[in-house]
Amino acid sequence: MGYAEKTPGPRSLLWVDDDLLTLSPLLWRLKDEGYEVVPVSAPAEAIQVLRERGGSFSAMVIDVAMPLSPEFQPPDALGGQRTGVALARLVRSEFPSLPLIGCTILLEPDIDEWFSRYAAGYISKFEILESPRRLLSVIDRAICSAGAGPKCFIIHGRDEKMLLELKDFLQSSLRFAEPVILRQQASLGRTIIEKFEDLAADVDIVFALLTPDDVAVGPDSSNDEKRRARQNVIFELGYFWGKFQRRRGRVILLYSGALELPSDLSGIVYVNVSDGIEKSGERIRRELVGWI
Repeated sequence: MGYAEKTPGPRSLLWVDDDLLTLSPLLWRLKDEGYEVVPVSAPAEAIQVLRERGGSFSAMVIDVAMPLSPEFQPPDALGGQRTGVALARLVRSEFPSLPLIGCTILLEPDIDEWFSRYAAGYISKFEILESPRRLLSVIDRAICSAGAGPKCFIIHGRDEKMLLELKDFLQSSLRFAEPVILRQQASLGRTIIEKFEDLAADVDIVFALLTPDDVAVGPDSSNDEKRRARQNVIFELGYFWGKFQRRRGRVILLYSGALELPSDLSGIVYVNVSDGIEKSGERIRRELVGWI
């Protein structure tokens, strides 16, 4: 087949996976949405297609675990368990501007870290088979935001000044795209939890602003007033920690003023922004290693 004869569409996708039959409903959904989809079943074939077309794809989706072939047996593929990572490294070296998306069944921290740091992220096969909308969201964002930095979500309480400072820091200082702030997004007939779940689906980094907004008093407490973050902040923080897992460094805690932190947060690294976001900027930047 002469791949080089095909003219890339406005949104063209190269998908490499050794089980294309299972993915066929998703590939047809992409075609229905206007994508040109070129499916290949082996890394060597993917490399051939890329070189013939000069890397002229909008994005590339790469299965992580694929059998090795005589033409493609890099030592870091670990006998096939990391074939997709080895392929992604090769593609990245030859076509550095091509957005790469990892596709996995069982996500492991090192795979997540590699695709989050050096590529456009990853998608779970189980998740996209259940929700094709998730697939479309991830691919569209990888194409549209290539070079625009990660997509951020801000959890916040009542401190408007701190919220605006953080938003301005992310956009003006770090040159990230406009962060997602839940209340600023259209509801479109959704309940608040449906709206939150939809907007949280394809977020890269979460900033949780813990500010002393509510009064915390226990049954045996003295009359001394204790302050804590709003309960919606704690709820959304827990949601994202469950989604990303704590050790992946994608939820960044920022706190201001004297407030009571939940005991389950003991030992977690967080950034004191009591003097303002800009003055804490260097510390925040250190937490964003791999993103800036």
